[in-house]
Amino acid sequence: MPVLSLNLHPAVDKAFRDMVVKHYGMRRGNLTAALEDAIANWIVNVEDEDLRTYAREDVKKLKTETV
Repeated sequence: MPVLSLNLHPAVDKAFRDMVVKHYGMRRGNLTAALEDAIANWIVNVEDEDLRTYAREDVKKLKTETV
């Protein structure tokens, strides 16, 4: 399994860890699970954003072609 090393601002680290405890509880592996969920959600959001951008560009292109 790949290892990811991060440097986080202490406030971000504390807020994330607090939310992990609230959402998942204090069990071994929960921080990893929460980070995997966060990264997966980020990927989905960025992909959706990219798709929306491409769709807008396609619409603009269609509008200019029909004029």
